[in-house]
Amino acid sequence: MGKHSKAAKLVSGVRDELAMLDDDDRRRAIEALRSIVYEDMFGTGSQELPASACTRCGSIAVQKYGRTPAGNQRWCCKDCKRTFTATTGRVLGMSKLPDDVWMRFIESFIGRDSLRDCADKCEVCLRTAWFMRHRVMECIKRYNPAFNAGAGDRVEI
Repeated sequence: MGKHSKAAKLVSGVRDELAMLDDDDRRRAIEALRSIVYEDMFGTGSQELPASACTRCGSIAVQKYGRTPAGNQRWCCKDCKRTFTATTGRVLGMSKLPDDVWMRFIESFIGRDSLRDCADKCEVCLRTAWFMRHRVMECIKRYNPAFNAGAGDRVEI
């Protein structure tokens, strides 16, 4: 199964699950999804605290390495010599779109709007909206742990 068909299944699965909930459960699910996406976008930690590990190689040998033009702390890995910031690897890590465009997209996505409607509300092209949707889905997958049960495993819910 291709990467794009897996993502399409995940998108349709999330949208179908939201559609089957009653209003109160749907509101709670939307709030949970919104908080997951917002935390992944902006993080809750300070950018001044030491990074725990390199985002590229996972090494814990990191040191401060100046600041970005925007004034955010930059870190350097002593092992692979790559630099990174607190937003590296996050939804907005490499995005050039303003934060308010992302917020409009997330609200539109959670509201189950079509991709074309999301693109219109955010004033971006359809291709950009498609990439934005995939970044949001990557965020959801990171916070959604995989569930694997093999033959003979006992599972209780």
